[in-house]
Amino acid sequence: MNANTNNSFNLHGLYALFTLAIILVLIYTLIVSPLLKIKEENKDRIETAIFQLEKLNNLRSNIVLLKDSMENLKKRNENVQGFIKKTVPAIAAADLQEKITTLIESNGGNVVSTAVVRKNDESIYTKVTIKTHMRANIVTLNKVLYELVKSNPILFTDNLLIQKKNLKGRNAKQTNELLEIRFEVSGFMNG
Repeated sequence: MNANTNNSFNLHGLYALFTLAIILVLIYTLIVSPLLKIKEENKDRIETAIFQLEKLNNLRSNIVLLKDSMENLKKRNENVQGFIKKTVPAIAAADLQEKITTLIESNGGNVVSTAVVRKNDESIYTKVTIKTHMRANIVTLNKVLYELVKSNPILFTDNLLIQKKNLKGRNAKQTNELLEIRFEVSGFMNG
């Protein structure tokens, strides 16, 4: 009986060992493995979040650098010569009209009309253009154009049309003949 009991004891031990192994596999499969999977997914999420946070911090520092650069450029551009110093195109146009009128009249010419030309230029700088019609002799025209060329802000003269005005009496001197003059004067605003 001893061998039989021993055999029976070994068989029960094997069943117990087998049952224990199945329970351990089930515990691992149902509890431990999902927890390990969740831990691994969370680790990946944390690494992704850390990477994105580092990227965000780099962007923040770049934004600060870019803002500083923009401020420096704005300060530098404010000191650039040659641009109209106004910030509103309508005010810049009114000032330019006044400047042109004063320039023509102070040199002995007559302003017939001035008008703001509205053009939609796709440029970094805002262009302000004034169409001018004046009457003057050739000497006055020369003075006016010279003053426009050397002025600050830098002004550009375009579409210059000069017509001789028909006067009675051909005895008038050539330099005193009145001319009908039309042209456009343009300047640029910085910003």
